[in-house]
Amino acid sequence: MIQPMATAWRDEALLLQNDPDALALPVRARFAEPVAAEAQAHFEEALHIRRKMLGPSHPRVGDTLYNLGVLYKGQKKYDNAYAYYTSAYEV
Repeated sequence: MIQPMATAWRDEALLLQNDPDALALPVRARFAEPVAAEAQAHFEEALHIRRKMLGPSHPRVGDTLYNLGVLYKGQKKYDNAYAYYTSAYEV
C-alpha cells in the first residue's frame, strides 16, 4: 500500500521540479480509490475526535471538514465536497 503512494508523490515531485506551475494540475494518483477510502476513514475519525475534544466550532474541526471537501473534490464527488466546504466555512 505504501509503494503506490510513494510513487505518486515521487511523480508529483518530479513534475514540480520540471514545471513549478504544475501545482495547478490535478494529481489523480493521489485520489486513487483505495488510498482515498483510507484517507476518508482517517479524516472521519479525526473529525469525530476533534468535535468531541475541541467542540464543533474549533478551527481544527474546520480544517478537517475542509480536508474532507478536498478529498471528495479530487474524487469528483462534488455534492459531498460542497457539503464539507460549506460546513468548514460555517465553523
